[in-house]
Amino acid sequence: ALKGLLQRWENLMGESFATLLACVLLEQRIILLGNVPQSSLMALLLRACIWPFRWLHLFMAAPPPLDIRKAVPLLDSMTPMLLTLSEFPAEWGCRSLYQLPKDVICGTLKRSHVHRSPELETSGGLKGEEIKLPADRHKRLSGQFEIAKKRLKKGEYDIVAAVAFVQDAIEHEITLLAGVVKEYAQHRIALSQKSPTEEGVAESDASFCDRCIRQACEPAAIEEWLTSSGCTSTGTKHSLSFFLSFFQTQLFIDLLEQQVCATTQGGVA
Repeated sequence: ALKGLLQRWENLMGESFATLLACVLLEQRIILLGNVPQSSLMALLLRACIWPFRWLHLFMAAPPPLDIRKAVPLLDSMTPMLLTLSEFPAEWGCRSLYQLPKDVICGTLKRSHVHRSPELETSGGLKGEEIKLPADRHKRLSGQFEIAKKRLKKGEYDIVAAVAFVQDAIEHEITLLAGVVKEYAQHRIALSQKSPTEEGVAESDASFCDRCIRQACEPAAIEEWLTSSGCTSTGTKHSLSFFLSFFQTQLFIDLLEQQVCATTQGGVA
């Protein structure tokens, strides 16, 4: 997918991709509007590049057929989605992206633009246009894309080298984010070990794992750790809002569970 985008639609690999990546990580409701090959490649890349996080919601890398669009109220659903379209379906009654629900983000791939309603607000307080990677990481990732494209044009990179460079840049950002989750998991494990449920009562690994995860997902515990750990990089309001939003996603909870259970039950995290 990455190779195809760099070869055919390199304009998408920059600010637009970095913004869409942030939208996926914050589990927004996303529509990719473009021709089928273009939008399909973008959707597949966005889902694949977030590993070890997993997109566990509605995902359609090809425009849904008419019977699905009529049977499933996609725009009315409140759950996250990553959906590709070549045009807005007539039955939706939307002639432009400005008529979409305020919580739907639309990546218009032909224009390399990501529309976010000014009325949109994430669970952690980010406004629509503020949905970006935290601190300087958004700018840095976009800059890495530009370096790869320039080197490709100058002949300093062939397509294989350009793909490897961009892939490393993306993986670096995702690894940093996964590291925050792993650090928080270890913090919560240590706290749970210091506060047993009842004195003298043995607790199974499964029970301890469940208790640790439940306590780790409490909003007060999350905010306290985020404001004291320094993981929000510069400590800006935007960074804190990004992480407060991210820590409420299923992506976060899924990886947190993996880390806690692997550690407490003797696995390898």
